Order: sequence, then structure tokens, then C-alpha cells
Amino acid sequence: MLDLYAGTGALALEALSRGAEHATFVEEGREALAALRYNIEQLDVASKATVLPMSVERVGRTFSRTLEADRFTLVFADPPYKLIAGGEFVQSFEPIVCSGGLASDATVVVEHASADPPPTVSDLELLESRRYGDTTLSLYLYRSRI
Repeated sequence: MLDLYAGTGALALEALSRGAEHATFVEEGREALAALRYNIEQLDVASKATVLPMSVERVGRTFSRTLEADRFTLVFADPPYKLIAGGEFVQSFEPIVCSGGLASDATVVVEHASADPPPTVSDLELLESRRYGDTTLSLYLYRSRI
């Protein structure tokens, strides 16, 4: 699992508790990183966790060199909503999608404001969007060109 804009890591930590083999967390905020590392330690899952203390944009530029793990089958992205509305999220995320780091038929979930349309990302097919008040979860399927 790849957790972008991980914050405290709640989603990927939940995935680990439900049987995920490994989670990679991408977070650049100092306070969030401290909370994330604390949570990983408290839950005793350090052997199943990789923390990348950097921006998603930076991961996108260096993805293939930075990560040597198997391809991700599940990706969750909860960017600041302004990044969705302004298009910066897609610019940061597309290099990750195109890098070869996602498994064929990977599931990608993007959280965004309900007022914004689901982002359009290369090689991702929008399956559905589920609205929860002011928040929408858009679910995508990755289709590898290879």
C-alpha cells in the first residue's frame, strides 16, 4: 500500500492491521511525521513500514530510484483539497502512476472536496465516486499499458 499525504498514517496503519504486507507512507509535514513515526512504533509495525519524509511531488520525480519494493496494489491519496482544485495534485501524482510502481489493476482512492470534480489522471479509469457530505472518495482502477 502507498499512502500519499499520509498525515498520521491512520489509513495505511488500518490496512496493515487488516493484513497488508507493507505500507509506504509519504508525508512532509514535521508534526505529522512525528505523529506517524510514533504511531508506527506504538503499533509495532516498523518492519512493515517505510516512511518517505518528502513531498509527493518529489516522490513522483524520484519514484523509481527511491522505492525498490514490489509494485503497489492499493494507493490512497488525501491531498489538501486546494491541490485538487488547482491541478497540482495531478501534476505530482501522474509521474508516480507512469513510473511503473503500480501493479496492474491497482486500486487508487483519491479524497477530494465534493465541490470539485474527480481528478483526471493518465492510465487511471474512474470507477465511481462516493460522496460523504463535503468530502468525496473517487475510486480508480490502474490499467498498465505494458
